Amino acid sequence: MRRRLPLAAPLVILALMAGCAMPPPAPMPEAAVPQAAKPVRAAPERAVQLIGKLPDDVTTMLGQPVLRHAEAGGEVWLYAHANGCSLDIMMFPAGTAAKVAHATTRSPVKLSEKDCLRAIADASP
Repeated sequence: MRRRLPLAAPLVILALMAGCAMPPPAPMPEAAVPQAAKPVRAAPERAVQLIGKLPDDVTTMLGQPVLRHAEAGGEVWLYAHANGCSLDIMMFPAGTAAKVAHATTRSPVKLSEKDCLRAIADASP
């Protein structure tokens, strides 16, 4: 007499075979969206080179300041970098436009004025 498998046997066999199946392939990563190249700014070597410049000239060289506030009829701009250097700019009206009247850097002893200004220009978005 032939022996018959229980009705559940084919289901058990299919379940065991499914456990041995290869996992589905991982999805392909989407193509990376190219990032716009960060502009290379022509930072001045010394803060005094900023004197007489218009606000647009300063932002072209250094980017946007981290702080701007009105003071004594003019405007003070502060640039700062994580390495400890900073640049203070005072702009006052001169004729029909505001111009840089004073610019001073403050930085740790180990960092030159040129390197401080370069770091500020490179860090600005």
